Amino acid sequence: MKKIKLFTTLSLFLLIIMGCKQTVTDITSEKRAVEAVIDNYARSWITEDIELYSSTMMHDESLIHVGGSQALNWIEGWTELEEIIIKQNQSFNNTDIDETKAWINFSQSGKIAWAVTLWDLTTTLNDGTQCLIPLRCTWILEKKDESWIIVHFHKSIGIKTVRDYAIEK
Repeated sequence: MKKIKLFTTLSLFLLIIMGCKQTVTDITSEKRAVEAVIDNYARSWITEDIELYSSTMMHDESLIHVGGSQALNWIEGWTELEEIIIKQNQSFNNTDIDETKAWINFSQSGKIAWAVTLWDLTTTLNDGTQCLIPLRCTWILEKKDESWIIVHFHKSIGIKTVRDYAIEK
């Protein structure tokens, strides 16, 4: 009888411990799934495919993204973000993205992922100006209904020197 009680107690204890800590069980396949979402995001820029872009993003009006220009500090919600991407697609031509480095991490629950990627983006603006833009990208993704979706991102460009921001008198 003592052995049965001890076995039952240990079994319950192990079940409780195992149930309290969820982890990403197949990190390799989860990383591939997150990479696929980020790749589709990049492909949507290259192909100017707003539907593909839309499939990578959470459609929530409460989300806030950091804007990409001095005139636009915040992008509030999916509707505003979609309008900005459509305008961007109209002003970028012959775009290509080369991902030079990527890091992907997961929360202990396995429901949140964050990633950092380095991109070399090449594009031609409507006025014919050709650009090579080294972008640092940060991503936050959430697993919803067994699929990953981007809930937040930020892209930045390193400055060449602080003097680029000098105020002319």
